Amino acid sequence: MQRAWPGNVRELRNTIYRAFILADRVIDIANPSIATQPPRPNTLDRFVNVPIGTSLANAQRELILATLARFGGDKRQAARSLGISLKTLYNRLDTYRAN
Repeated sequence: MQRAWPGNVRELRNTIYRAFILADRVIDIANPSIATQPPRPNTLDRFVNVPIGTSLANAQRELILATLARFGGDKRQAARSLGISLKTLYNRLDTYRAN
C-alpha cells in the first residue's frame, strides 16, 4: 500500500502470485514497479506497436483506444472500423474506466 503500482489490480495480483509460486520460502520483490511487466504497447502515427508478451486484453484495449482517437472520438465510426457493434464498444470502454 505504500508503493505506487503502474498496472491494474490483476497485474499486481498476478505478479504476487508468480512470486509466491516461484519462491522457496521468502518472497522479496526488490522493485515491484518493474517486476515481470512486459513493455506496454505504443501508438505511432496510425500504427499501434504491440510488443511480444503483451496480454491480449491489453493489446485489444490499446487498439480500441487508438482507433477511437483516430476517429476523433466518433464511437460509431470506431466500432464500424473495428468490426464490432457499438454496444460492444461501449461495454469495453466501461470496463476500461472501471479499471
